[in-house]
Amino acid sequence: MKHKNSTMIFVLLLALFLPRMMPAQWQFSAQADAGEHNASEGFYLRTGAIAEYRYAGTRLGAALQFDLLGNVPKVWSGLNLHLNQELKIRDFPFALGAFFLYKPYSELQYENNWGLLAQTDYRHFHFMLGNGFRAFRLTRQAIQSFPEDAGTVIRENWNLIYRIGYNLKSEECTWNAGLAVTNMDRFLMNQETNPMLLLHGNLELVSDLDLFAEFWYKQAGVFNISANYFGFFFRMGAIWEL
Repeated sequence: MKHKNSTMIFVLLLALFLPRMMPAQWQFSAQADAGEHNASEGFYLRTGAIAEYRYAGTRLGAALQFDLLGNVPKVWSGLNLHLNQELKIRDFPFALGAFFLYKPYSELQYENNWGLLAQTDYRHFHFMLGNGFRAFRLTRQAIQSFPEDAGTVIRENWNLIYRIGYNLKSEECTWNAGLAVTNMDRFLMNQETNPMLLLHGNLELVSDLDLFAEFWYKQAGVFNISANYFGFFFRMGAIWEL
């Protein structure tokens, strides 16, 4: 029931902003991830496709992720829905957003994440802060096989989400590079004690076409005795604006 309520909240947010989005600008991006981690049993390869609809400071987007190589049983491995609205109070610009993540781990289990975010930029710095909610649930197939566990749900409530980043140049430049610390990626929401280090760069190849590259380093815990290396991956992709 709580999963249905969170979905209804997201749909209501879409209904609130959709009437303002006529006409708009489209943005499409494609990406590929290659890396390994302690549970991947070797090298893995993933791809992703993202589409965003933009108008008057409002962004509505959807993204899909596919696992092409690795030890996962399903090719389709992620769905991301997100909504952001740019705002300004006097001379202070910021953005508020909502997101929903769906991750089908196997034929027996899937994960839902949703939350709210606030973001702002100050000179070369970027800040993001929010809260997220995670639920691990059984699929219909699992419930049919194990009806006694039909109501089993593992929840993680009020997960702090954050990102602190620094860019060498302003957004208007044809190239840029920077670094960030965060516990969230497009298809991943970690606990606040599991931050990731991100090094990134982008280049405007031609008008309305950008190339980007990223390196992500994942840590299993921080500020505790069990903190150690978990994994890494490289990401490359392109962004088109229409």
